[in-house]
Amino acid sequence: MTLDSPGREPTHIEIAPDVRAWKVGRSYHIAFPYHPEAKRVMDGLDSAYWAPAAHCWIAGANRHGEIEAALRRIDAILGPDRHVRRQAREAAAPGKLARTLVPVDDGLEAGQVRQIDGRHVTVERFGREFPAGRGFRRAGRPELDGKMICYAYHRPATDAEIEAFEAQRDEGDPDLEMAP
Repeated sequence: MTLDSPGREPTHIEIAPDVRAWKVGRSYHIAFPYHPEAKRVMDGLDSAYWAPAAHCWIAGANRHGEIEAALRRIDAILGPDRHVRRQAREAAAPGKLARTLVPVDDGLEAGQVRQIDGRHVTVERFGREFPAGRGFRRAGRPELDGKMICYAYHRPATDAEIEAFEAQRDEGDPDLEMAP
């Protein structure tokens, strides 16, 4: 949580990158992936309501402790493997780029070939940078905790790209594998 000043409500509450709340005026806007049990948690939160136009839940800022507790319950309901499931869905969609979280300072550049789970991929572009919260430790990615990270969007590598990658790796370039 980030505090404006001591004794004030936090400006945002982030349990995981996809389970978070941010303060807007005298309320919090709350976002998380849909799950029927998560909806029931929010239905039980006083003053919380779904705002279709904003595509998020809204609750009074004076409830920040209850909101944080609700977000922790929702994160547990969603489970740590939800990121893996989402990546598998994205990879299966034709014409869409898959994505993988990477530290900003790892030296990866667009056009580079890497291995992810034994598959060769070519990095096409990067998403915006953001700080990795403590939720990554629980999600099985403790190496990202506390670092600036971004999504690396990638596609399957061509045969020529794989051949060049293998030649570079044979020359002794250290660890050309990305974490999933």
